[in-house]
Amino acid sequence: MLTHPTHERLITLGLTGMAKAFEDQRRSPDLDALPFEERIGLLVDREAAERDTKRLTTRLKFAALRQSACVEDVDLRTPRGIDRSVFARLVGGDWIDRNENLLITGATGLGKSWIACALGHKACRDNRSVQYHRVPRLFEALALARGDGRYGRLLKALGRVQLLILDDWGLAPLTSEQRRDLRQQRRSPGAPEPELIDLAVRSLGLEQLAPFDPQKKIVEYAVRTPAPLMSLAVSRFVDEVSSNTPVPGGGSASALAGSLGAALAAMVANLSVGRSSDDEELGEMSQRAQTTKQALAEIVDEDARAFNRVMDAIRLPRTTEVEQRARELALQAAYRRAAEVPLETARLSLAVLDHARVAAFKGRTDAASDAGTAALLARAAVEGASLNVLINLKTLDDDVFVRACRGEVDRMRVHARQICDEIVDRIHSRFENREVMS
Repeated sequence: MLTHPTHERLITLGLTGMAKAFEDQRRSPDLDALPFEERIGLLVDREAAERDTKRLTTRLKFAALRQSACVEDVDLRTPRGIDRSVFARLVGGDWIDRNENLLITGATGLGKSWIACALGHKACRDNRSVQYHRVPRLFEALALARGDGRYGRLLKALGRVQLLILDDWGLAPLTSEQRRDLRQQRRSPGAPEPELIDLAVRSLGLEQLAPFDPQKKIVEYAVRTPAPLMSLAVSRFVDEVSSNTPVPGGGSASALAGSLGAALAAMVANLSVGRSSDDEELGEMSQRAQTTKQALAEIVDEDARAFNRVMDAIRLPRTTEVEQRARELALQAAYRRAAEVPLETARLSLAVLDHARVAAFKGRTDAASDAGTAALLARAAVEGASLNVLINLKTLDDDVFVRACRGEVDRMRVHARQICDEIVDRIHSRFENREVMS
């Protein structure tokens, strides 16, 4: 069998580790001297390592640890009052299997959260399920869950976690009125982040002493990468697109279209929760749609940055052979990134179509046009992003990467067309049959 079809077949079968090892062996003629069994063993070992890595990545993503910490980096020489033997037993994790609790106390800034996250990271590496929560946000989520019917399900989900890390206890007491407000929330769990922050600020009484500016007080906001395009007013953004500069261009516009589609799908879900028999499914979709919306919004600026990197590479000097080689390497890296960014836009926009399908089939009928618009925006985003992938592939020398991207783009375009047509046909049939608005 030819080399490349074998590699592609392994990818199709989901054996990405074996596929990578196969390519490594193909590029290393020294391995030809190894017996057949040893070469197969190398493939299997690589696949096992790849799956272990994916499993750890999935557990860490589910854990959502606040700090990127690991136990090997804990400096026991720092005067925190940690006994080495006790910490060694904690690292072992037997206390987790015995369902024992661990309370970490100390002064502010001592590193309590960091140590907790380090232990959580070690538990993930030991193949245990871990989840991190800040107590104020967890209480908020539980209160919202009481309102939308997910309370019992949320408690069961928390109960299944082997290591539950609860951080930031007792930042501010909740008044009876605030607790009642939380208990009586009848809203979708997929509310936009600014609404959730406003609710948390009011519930925790953070504005009682002084105005609370989330942009300055919330660390994640203060250190995040600037987003000059998404910070513009709509009219200014449109003017920027229509100017005589190539940025923002079709890639950014496609990401924005996908983000708007996700926003509309979330809106339909949020309007429908509390008025539908599918509240749980709609609530879960609205949360996913908010996450997708934010990811696509961030790509609006990332796509512009990727194009600027291409322009920077083009401007590099090319007088000597060394400079020419450096410029060519920089161009290959820049064009690859310029293809990867819209490829991610297409993937996320395809997910938006799934959100829109839930909105169209489960949401309120009087918001069906919004669900249909979400689907059409998402399909436009897939098509536009695909064009931006293809135009950047023309300059790349990596034939394997180019073929893989082209194949994925073709599959996504077909899938997007099928889902979008299904959604739009369903909505038109509703209008033609004059279904009762709910």
